[in-house]
Amino acid sequence: MSPDLEAIVRSPALDRRRAKRIAAASRTESPARFFPETRLFGRSASLVTRAAHEELAQDARPGALFWSMTEHGRERLALALEWLFEQLPEELTVEASWGERLQAEKLVSRPELARIVRAGQLEQRVRYRLLPD
Repeated sequence: MSPDLEAIVRSPALDRRRAKRIAAASRTESPARFFPETRLFGRSASLVTRAAHEELAQDARPGALFWSMTEHGRERLALALEWLFEQLPEELTVEASWGERLQAEKLVSRPELARIVRAGQLEQRVRYRLLPD
């Protein structure tokens, strides 16, 4: 398992250069910083934020159905994702994981995912698929 809870964002439209550009912009424009993750070979990339881990509630545990984050943390992550949605209007996936195997995929809208995060209903082991607006 990963040492930190990470929110991982992937998109077929995301390549190394774009991921690095978005990550650089997140330093000053987003409520949470995103980091690019690229493969040694190939053009594909993903964006990762550890903001969810930084804002875990004291009762959070890896085996729980939902991630337990502080109210401030849920709002921060939701705002960061909304910022990212503006940068990536294409199809994308979002998962919050400690590195566990995914068990399900859910199709949601961008506003619905932000609502899920704010309500504290972000599931682990679920990949959320978001279609273009």
